[in-house]
Amino acid sequence: MVGTTEPALWATSEPPPETLLLGDARLRRWRADDLPALDEAILASKAHLVPWMPWAVHASPEDSSGTEGYLTGAVAKWADRTTFDYAIIDADGAIAGSCGLMGRLEPGSLEIGYWVHVAHTRRALATRAAAALTEAGLGIPDVACIEIHHDSANTTSGRVPERLGYVRLRDYPADKPAAGGTGVHVVWGMSRDAWPTSAGAELLRGVRA
Repeated sequence: MVGTTEPALWATSEPPPETLLLGDARLRRWRADDLPALDEAILASKAHLVPWMPWAVHASPEDSSGTEGYLTGAVAKWADRTTFDYAIIDADGAIAGSCGLMGRLEPGSLEIGYWVHVAHTRRALATRAAAALTEAGLGIPDVACIEIHHDSANTTSGRVPERLGYVRLRDYPADKPAAGGTGVHVVWGMSRDAWPTSAGAELLRGVRA
């Protein structure tokens, strides 16, 4: 996600791969020179993002400092091995969204976040991205669980972990409620042991065949 994120609580022992394949799309580590393309994607998708992403409210064609700060942070956090943010790249090479593995949970767990450009929805990009991030995150030796959090009203986001075979763990009140949300976040989890036989692992095998 773009915007201010919670500070990382722990650092992983090693980073995941810098590129992850999603069939006709891929995830690629964010770079500082992605600023113009990411800013354009955010502005084009602002109305689509604002109901669920509090940071999107501040997006403006006159000020790209928020996007620049996000990319600077993404580069630094990757080096620190605390958060691993990726661009979602569509088959035509365009920025189709953003996603990442965040170390803001207790040691041994990473949280996945994602959003998709409004012009690239309905192609299961978020689902495929979350599957690839789950696999990559659980491939880090000291990571045993991956979580996905979303507002309870954001049923589109909630279908992603459900489709991948995540287990619904709990609900909790959000610190920063989204404009279109209930203020209650749903938490889903996937363990290292459950992943190999999950629907998400099967999905990746299919798109990579």
